[in-house]
Amino acid sequence: MEERDKIINFYFESYKKNIFSQNGEDGIIEEIFKRLNDVSDKKCCEFGAWDGKHLSNTCNLITNHNYEAILIEANKRKFDELNINFPDKKIIKINKFVTFSGENSLDNILENNFFNKDFDFLSIDIDGCDFWIFESLSKFTPKIICIEYNSSIPNKVSFF
Repeated sequence: MEERDKIINFYFESYKKNIFSQNGEDGIIEEIFKRLNDVSDKKCCEFGAWDGKHLSNTCNLITNHNYEAILIEANKRKFDELNINFPDKKIIKINKFVTFSGENSLDNILENNFFNKDFDFLSIDIDGCDFWIFESLSKFTPKIICIEYNSSIPNKVSFF
């Protein structure tokens, strides 16, 4: 484990809590927002949202903290489940494959849905191009970003 990872684990390990998340993210996200002293616009975005609940990093914010959200899911079947799980109009549901540029870029999707440039929370969970989608984000600076990664691939492996 690298030194940076040891420091992060030291500070946040005790806050891990799964309500909907997979690896304790719900509790860590709550603690980070407490430390930000509730400087919040109560907006979040998750893409790779699946059904909006299963292993979600935003469902706790939406359900228990009254967040508005954009939930993006490319899979039509999971998108249909997402609509059932979140019928509320304040939750924007989008059935698109997010791209690095063009009409379906994350910047364009957020801009077309009138999100603040510095909204609260972005969760990226698309099992593959997560980092490159994040890199393509240029118009928005979320306060907190959670990017899924494959922990079975060592840090020293480079794919480019």
